[in-house]
Amino acid sequence: MPTKGQEDYLKIIFDENLKQNKITNKFISEELDIKAPSVTHMLQRLEMDGLIEKNDKLGFKLTLKGEEKTKILLSKHRLWELFLIEYLGYTWDEVHKDADLLEHVTSDNLFKKLNIFLKKPKRCPHGKPIYINDDNTNDLLEKKLSELQIGDVRKINVIEDSSKLLKYLSEKNINLNDTFKLISINEFDKSFTINLNNNNVTISHIAANKIYVKEIN
Repeated sequence: MPTKGQEDYLKIIFDENLKQNKITNKFISEELDIKAPSVTHMLQRLEMDGLIEKNDKLGFKLTLKGEEKTKILLSKHRLWELFLIEYLGYTWDEVHKDADLLEHVTSDNLFKKLNIFLKKPKRCPHGKPIYINDDNTNDLLEKKLSELQIGDVRKINVIEDSSKLLKYLSEKNINLNDTFKLISINEFDKSFTINLNNNNVTISHIAANKIYVKEIN
């Protein structure tokens, strides 16, 4: 059974594998704020445990065993996010920290009962799949807001699970499933202005790169 420290590594590798981004020791070190030698040691341990393997294109890739364990972990996290928001009044930008604590101490029995209690939801509050109920990983391969052209009309489909990003979007009253039109792109700072609910809202390029959109059917 992976420890909490190992699970944090697995989640980062899983997320970057989905996006087809190459993973380096330096990247993980910066993401987890852990010194490089410790990262190297942990990666070697995960490899020995059969949870990850080296990959020429991606740097490191989850094995089937590692992917299965990580999907369970993420499902626990996302179920708790949904519970905390719907039943305890958390806002979507503050829920991540406590869901992160709860995911590591959730037994299989509690996990099963929580899923049944929430009626086996398919998506978390940020639009990402709850894998035990929906194993669709295609959303993160769709277009980012940062890749749109002026005049495009799209719907916000998935938002990266970052407390700072979610607080930033909450302050701008931008939510999951909102439909918007891209009005302009600033030549200097590459920020995006969208028309949302008849209001023009400016979004930084960094934020736009973490918002995934889909076409309106």
